[in-house]
Amino acid sequence: MRDDISNDDSVKAYQKKGCNVSATCTALGISRQTFYVRKNSDAELREKLEEADESIIDFAESKLVEAVGEGD
Repeated sequence: MRDDISNDDSVKAYQKKGCNVSATCTALGISRQTFYVRKNSDAELREKLEEADESIIDFAESKLVEAVGEGD
């Protein structure tokens, strides 16, 4: 398991890749298993990733509401 990737780097990659785990793992050069081991064993990382998930959900919901408001 790579130990040279900081939590901040992991979160930035996760956000940049639209909270897509596979794309994040590719960008970081780690496996999905490594991603989930790190996420599940580090409360701070888990919290930051969950915040990123909530942020993208909020963004998607706001865009959906805009589209509905415009009659789409």
